[in-house]
Amino acid sequence: MSKIKVENGYNLFSPRYKSPFKYKDKEFFNVYQFMLYCQTNNAGLKEEATDILNARNNQRLYELDKYNKKGLKGFRDSFKNGKLSENLSEYLK
Repeated sequence: MSKIKVENGYNLFSPRYKSPFKYKDKEFFNVYQFMLYCQTNNAGLKEEATDILNARNNQRLYELDKYNKKGLKGFRDSFKNGKLSENLSEYLK
């Protein structure tokens, strides 16, 4: 069995693996960026969504990911009780 290719610490099955694509005239460099953009944009957090769309690497995305990041339970709970959570189930549909 051969090893899975790893690029910048991420294998090709990771949402953070470099896999550029275009969706609705917006360019994304990986699935992680797309997911974060959709979550924040759907919640009406336009400024945060724009920052995510303009990010050019995984490190910047990780800094901007306030909802999914481990270790930020209190901050994440405020998101869960806020606008992002209200629309998250609709986003997931």
